[in-house]
Amino acid sequence: MLYFYCEAGPRPTQQENPQRHEQPPDDVQAGMAGTQAGVAVTLQALGMLMSTILVVDDDVDFLTALRALLESERYQVMTATNGAGALIAAHEHKPELVLTDWMMPVMDGAELCRHMKDDPDLCDVPTVLWSAAGVPAALTVYWEKTLRKPVRFTLLTDLLRNLLAASH
Repeated sequence: MLYFYCEAGPRPTQQENPQRHEQPPDDVQAGMAGTQAGVAVTLQALGMLMSTILVVDDDVDFLTALRALLESERYQVMTATNGAGALIAAHEHKPELVLTDWMMPVMDGAELCRHMKDDPDLCDVPTVLWSAAGVPAALTVYWEKTLRKPVRFTLLTDLLRNLLAASH
């Protein structure tokens, strides 16, 4: 029996009969703490939340928009505005994939990727480097894929899905 929950909407509804309302079993209620964290953990346990992606870009407006789009695809998204911050975040909460801009202050995306590949704890995390400018081909050993901005969102999500599937 599947239940659908909405914090602001009606209580649980059976998938087979959307008009019929009934209380979920106690174990399901226990998993639904009513907080976003409780919902996220329960959804992840049910396989409804996808992988954690670290998105790195110094354009905060772009970063915010991309985060919202990726979250709408049920990815858990962490963000950083430069490579140094991303490296710290990656060590604290190991992401399953990193999507980084190339040209940023403090530490650029290529340097972030190089540090990650040289780090035994992060070397297996797939990385995608993207930029509006061309990326030097000599450095491509440090990331799995290069994209040139702008990128169609469907192309980006297909790539992310493929890289994540290959890494599991």
